Amino acid sequence: MEEDELLPSEYWRDENQPYHFNHKYELDAVGIPTDGLAFINEDTFYPGHDVDIEKLVEVIDQCRQETNKLPVLCWDKNYFKNIDLWKDGISKAVDPSMYVILEPNDIPCFLYQNQLELKHNKIPEKKYRFSYLSGTVRYHRLELAIRIKKYVTKDDVVVINNYGLENYSNTVPKGKRDNTAGVPWASDDSFVDFRTELGQQQQSINKHIVHPAYNAKIHVIGETGAPDQESLISEKTWRPLLLGCLSLTWGPITNTEYLTKAGIEVLDIDKITDADRKLDAIVDMLKYDSVDDIYQKNKSMIEHNRQLVSSEKFLKDQTETARCKIMERL
Repeated sequence: MEEDELLPSEYWRDENQPYHFNHKYELDAVGIPTDGLAFINEDTFYPGHDVDIEKLVEVIDQCRQETNKLPVLCWDKNYFKNIDLWKDGISKAVDPSMYVILEPNDIPCFLYQNQLELKHNKIPEKKYRFSYLSGTVRYHRLELAIRIKKYVTKDDVVVINNYGLENYSNTVPKGKRDNTAGVPWASDDSFVDFRTELGQQQQSINKHIVHPAYNAKIHVIGETGAPDQESLISEKTWRPLLLGCLSLTWGPITNTEYLTKAGIEVLDIDKITDADRKLDAIVDMLKYDSVDDIYQKNKSMIEHNRQLVSSEKFLKDQTETARCKIMERL
């Protein structure tokens, strides 16, 4: 498949406009047979609402009847707090051999897409000190933004959008207050177009545009999940690695374990397992202006990680769980 080829959606009952990639193309790329699979996008059946096993059974049955294929529930691109209740309920109602559930990290979210989009890109010049992007509003993302704001300089690229405010309350931990005052905000208005719904996300996912954030020496990844949630690795992690940034993850603490097991080298700050201490360490890095020192001491890490994450072997290795789930049912 050519990187500029626009392909129709292969999701069952998907009404979205055609787009470049979905699970079929990701799995085809690593040699997992997909002809017998019917992919059910989370937009078709979203597991983020109250558990309704009866409705899910109906969706799976309809999918099998209409396609005569193995239904694959694509629940891998978001963290859902009720996922265990869904899994337990559906396993009691439907023979587990009759469907597949793809969960976070079963397949490397958007990695194949990012590999193709960025394969011709040179490593962007590192003309900025530090960068941090927060698209969809989540409590943990704003928590970091608020802590670092007074230490952000003209040499940094920080963008805090207000997309997704309608779901923000679901991300606020018990006992914590709304912290959305002052958003959207950017270290320089040229880094984001507040007139668009997604702002920096629209720029950063376009393969012909590299967001200024990736011109920074150190990029802090504002991952989807909060520090106390289960591991979830997305394109927010892959892009800075592929574009030659030293990266720190602000999201699930367990993401570091996933990345190191995959062979990715991480900075010492990422090895901190206490969320509060890790947050303090990121803030101190800016407060005491130690970014350049950390960058210079760890430059060898950049090329190691970029070569690893851009390889076909890495893509295959990180898709092994999905392969096993699918092949044992076909």
